[in-house]
Amino acid sequence: MRRAGALVAVLLVVLLVLLCACTTRAGSPAGESAWREQADKVLGAAMSSLGTARVVLENDTDLPHPYAVVTLQDAITSLHRESGSFLTSRPPDDRHTDNDRVVAALGEATTLLTRVSTAVAANAGTAALRESVRKAYDDLDDLRTKVAGS
Repeated sequence: MRRAGALVAVLLVVLLVLLCACTTRAGSPAGESAWREQADKVLGAAMSSLGTARVVLENDTDLPHPYAVVTLQDAITSLHRESGSFLTSRPPDDRHTDNDRVVAALGEATTLLTRVSTAVAANAGTAALRESVRKAYDDLDDLRTKVAGS
């Protein structure tokens, strides 16, 4: 079961990278403020999804198991939905490095959410994941401040 979860996580990251590589160079670049707004929105969505994971992990003994599993699946789905428009837009010419950092952070957040979801669904140990989620949340917050000014 863990192997399948890891495979899904890797496939999601590869999909994100391929989608970005295929689409961010097409069309005209987004304006600076539009790109910053999109980056702010998508990083906020990733933080929200990780925040949801944190709540589930901190309350895993108090939540009904099916509720916890569905909540985490919804967090992943929500992040994918919010990421779509960002991943298909072209950043301003001077923001390619920042754009790459945001895309990488989204891939890492998606992978971590998949690991959490898999562990919770399998009733596996989740204690170590709590710190990973907290750190990823803080890292996204820092990146959001740097690239979007939020």
